[in-house]
Amino acid sequence: MKNIIALGEVLLDVLPAGAKLGGAPANFAWYCHQLGLNDYVFSAVGDDDNGKRIVKELKDLGLNIKFIDVLHGEKTGTVNVTLDSASVPSYDIVQNVAWDKIPSSEEKLALAKKADVICFGSLAQRNKISRDTINAVLDAAGPECIKIFDINLRQSYFSRELLDSSLKRADILKISGEELPLAAKALGVTSNCDLFCEIILPRYKLKAIVLTLSDKGSVIFTTDNVYRSGGFKAEKIEDTVGAGDSFGAAFCAGLLKGVDFKSIGEKANKIASYVCTQKGAMARLPKDLLF
Repeated sequence: MKNIIALGEVLLDVLPAGAKLGGAPANFAWYCHQLGLNDYVFSAVGDDDNGKRIVKELKDLGLNIKFIDVLHGEKTGTVNVTLDSASVPSYDIVQNVAWDKIPSSEEKLALAKKADVICFGSLAQRNKISRDTINAVLDAAGPECIKIFDINLRQSYFSRELLDSSLKRADILKISGEELPLAAKALGVTSNCDLFCEIILPRYKLKAIVLTLSDKGSVIFTTDNVYRSGGFKAEKIEDTVGAGDSFGAAFCAGLLKGVDFKSIGEKANKIASYVCTQKGAMARLPKDLLF
């Protein structure tokens, strides 16, 4: 079974309907787990009630909790989520929490050497402690490991320097249509989608850029081709939290299973659309959506 490592934040999304388990790496790992991959989450929680709840819920889901450190005296991360009229979320991310201080270890670095995919984002790099751990894990990865930078831009927790450093370590960039103009501005390039990808691919020697466009579908840019897949409009949207993470997991699973990019895009779009019909970030996928 292929091994994936999801690096970064685990937290509680405080939604209008109540608090739900979330955080992009945890969401990504949950969907990878359902799609038949061996999941590891590298993160941290506090030794408070929220931290105990997160660890229990992840364990109950069958996810590997071995590398989720419990940091004494630290607060577990929470995010206050509000939804607009189209159920699109905005986030108020609490600062100075446990996942800002994810520790490194020799055991984590040893596992990184055997990983098939490592997925990381920008948010968990807002604090130097977690940023140094993320970089150490990425640098320890073996030559065959695929490093996916799911850019995950939130509030003001990114800079040109951070994006530049992350892209230099990545093999694949995953970015949404909403995030692309922000990244383009930070990197000093055009926000035209196709031109952005034509510039960024060779600049950072990426193997692919995965662009998600909500219900309009997705585009996978490689050095020699462009694969466009149409979207699937959900009949009733509960919220879009976790949809992008489910897309990323489907892309990852398809890639590791040798599926062609066109088919990966179509399957990932279907999965993300389904997740939008469910409450919270961690939906259970029906069997007909699995690879």
